[in-house]
Amino acid sequence: MSDLSANPRYPILLKEIDLIHSTIKNLDDIIYKTKNFGILIWGGSLYLIAQHVDLEDKIWGIDKENLLIYLTVLIPIIFWAIHYRWQKHLMTCSMRERIISWFINSQGFPLWLRGEEDVNFPVYDIPGWLYTKQVDRSQWERLGVEVDEAYVLDHKELGFWKILLYKDAKWYYSLMIVISLLFGILR
Repeated sequence: MSDLSANPRYPILLKEIDLIHSTIKNLDDIIYKTKNFGILIWGGSLYLIAQHVDLEDKIWGIDKENLLIYLTVLIPIIFWAIHYRWQKHLMTCSMRERIISWFINSQGFPLWLRGEEDVNFPVYDIPGWLYTKQVDRSQWERLGVEVDEAYVLDHKELGFWKILLYKDAKWYYSLMIVISLLFGILR
């Protein structure tokens, strides 16, 4: 690794790493704010319904007030869907960062730094959209892009359930749903 200027893509790789970190930080912030906003709307809805709504009529044999409480289940479901979308972006950025880490620690990295032709590592794909197994490769061929298959993201690794039930989201939103249902039952 004597001459880092041999590969002009090296500074771009460093910039990509910085941008991935700032993107992950921003996505974490968005997810945090989504959770806070979700609990605020959900808790406020339950409070308003329980304290300020007095409906004696029935729909389908259920008090209208209890029906409104049951409908508060939709609030965490909607915010969970929003969370899912941002979590998917966050996880693709993390996958890209992991691939960069593997590459930096591989035997091909010093060759790549020296600008040798046999290492085709893709650079500057922060959200992991361009160099994936699911992308139409004809664009790569048209532009003359060659990428080693080992450094291509596979979005199939991010299954629906893996993203939906990632870390604390499964507890956070499911508990809100359960509390709404129990509140409606016990009321």
